[in-house]
Amino acid sequence: MDDIRRSWPVVAIVAVLLAGAVLLLSQHLDDRKGPRGNRSVDPGLPSTAADESAFLPFVGRWAVHGATLLINSDGSGVETWNAGPCTDAMTDPEPEMCSGHANLHFAPANAGLTGTYTKVWYTDQRNREVPGFDPGSSAIEATDTFELTTAADGVLARKPLKTHLSAEDVSVSNSYLCATRASADWHARCNA
Repeated sequence: MDDIRRSWPVVAIVAVLLAGAVLLLSQHLDDRKGPRGNRSVDPGLPSTAADESAFLPFVGRWAVHGATLLINSDGSGVETWNAGPCTDAMTDPEPEMCSGHANLHFAPANAGLTGTYTKVWYTDQRNREVPGFDPGSSAIEATDTFELTTAADGVLARKPLKTHLSAEDVSVSNSYLCATRASADWHARCNA
């Protein structure tokens, strides 16, 4: 009986520690399921610090000839590129140039990130949306996806996963994007 009286504090401490571990584990599993109660979280964006840390090597401004890609730590991004003349150069001797724009959502992938285009639009040189702009038969569309991996310090490699671009456009496009910290050799390859 004396043994039981002496060991009950140890048993009580172990029980409290186990109860705390179970509570923390259940909260962690609930957080992985997504929003609950009054929480307002976009299920498409990371909700924990661990999720956001997957984006850190990719966060920032990346450039390739005629295009820039901005990746944010919350998994959102914006891409802008030279889309060519806003009008037919054959009928308009001095066509205004258009820019393509896209909102993106990024998700961690095995080798890096997977990017998904969520919205694509075109603007003129005064940043006015150009309704009915025809980017041609080979153009980025919402739902197209690509994979980003690290090629070198300050350099990302992009590989299309699902795209509306033609095989020819994919084969001739530059798959590298450079940050300002990339070496001079890489900047020449990015043509940025």
